[in-house]
Amino acid sequence: MIRGLAGFKDERTAKVLLDNYDKLGTAEKADAVQVLASNKNYALSMLAAVGDGRIARADIGAFTARQLAALKDKEVNDALEKNWGKVGEASKEKKAELARYKKLMTPALLKNANVGNGRRLFNQTCFACHKLYGEGNTVGPDLTGSDRGNMDYLLENIIDPSSVVGKDYRLTILTLKDGRVVSGMVRKQNDSALTVAIAGGAEMVIARAEIEKKEALPMSMMPEGILQVLDEKQAADLIAYLQSPKQVRLSEPGETIIQGEELKVVKSTGQVRPQSMKSFKADKWDGDSHLWWTGAQPGDELIVEFFVPEDGKYDLAVNLTKAKDYGVFDLRMGDGKLLLEKVDLFNNPDVITTGEISLGQHQLKAGKHRLSAKVTGANPEAVKKYMLGLDYLRLVKRP
Repeated sequence: MIRGLAGFKDERTAKVLLDNYDKLGTAEKADAVQVLASNKNYALSMLAAVGDGRIARADIGAFTARQLAALKDKEVNDALEKNWGKVGEASKEKKAELARYKKLMTPALLKNANVGNGRRLFNQTCFACHKLYGEGNTVGPDLTGSDRGNMDYLLENIIDPSSVVGKDYRLTILTLKDGRVVSGMVRKQNDSALTVAIAGGAEMVIARAEIEKKEALPMSMMPEGILQVLDEKQAADLIAYLQSPKQVRLSEPGETIIQGEELKVVKSTGQVRPQSMKSFKADKWDGDSHLWWTGAQPGDELIVEFFVPEDGKYDLAVNLTKAKDYGVFDLRMGDGKLLLEKVDLFNNPDVITTGEISLGQHQLKAGKHRLSAKVTGANPEAVKKYMLGLDYLRLVKRP
């Protein structure tokens, strides 16, 4: 509804949106900001509202700042720099780097990225200053509600963070009288002291009497070169995680996740097929689906094949589904070695996962291996349909 107002030019629009801005929800505020950035007069009204506190600076993201700069109006640019911050021009080197990564990050590459590893990389590189899905620190902007799905926005902020900097996120350098230098962002200040947020989320309160020199620089505290220290696969993992629409399970080094629906079925009875699990709200499935075996009877066996990337010692684990019409199973390796006996997958009334179940540690050769599930019966309270759902198989190579 609000977004549609951008198609009309009525000077009353800006006033109505600004008068009601504090009553809007998060998504509605984002739509209102986009409408207010659509022409000069709206933009000037919005930037004045940023200046007097009616709109939080954090509500004007880098994408909107770029949109305002694209109006190519001196009055708007002056108001933007005065009330929000700086929008600069990327250097030739940064433009070349942006173009390279934009070409590299294809939909196919991102589709096959390991988002769990991306979350691990986020924790190593971004967690100290940014929050995503409620985890992290708030030195920099919370990324959860940002325009992360826009590849241009995402890459520009990672590769050239100082090109678009809001006042709240400018780097301030304080030289103290005892010779110490503190770098961070000023969160609060009064006549006697400054509160400075530093990387890692900590805050320092520094008395003005201790300060020899204060420099507010037109640059971001965020370091450059984050992607340059990653190989292409790692960069894709990080970008895919930053664009993920929901929180994902954290990966660890040496880990391989094989989605149930990606396993090759070697032997079965009945039907074996992927099933979407998005409609079951009591739990979450990795990839929002599982491999679903139906039509089995006691004594029937499902055998699936998985691939081990290299020789080594591996921890194996599996995540399965539980419901009122699921059975009891023995799980074995392809050589017949018993992994788990009489795993009861009954649950009523909700459809949920078992949570990750350890299958022990095994010395495995590189290549194809098999995992079997054999129906041994059903819980006395279960509907006797003997179903099985396999969410994922997890392998972690150990030293």
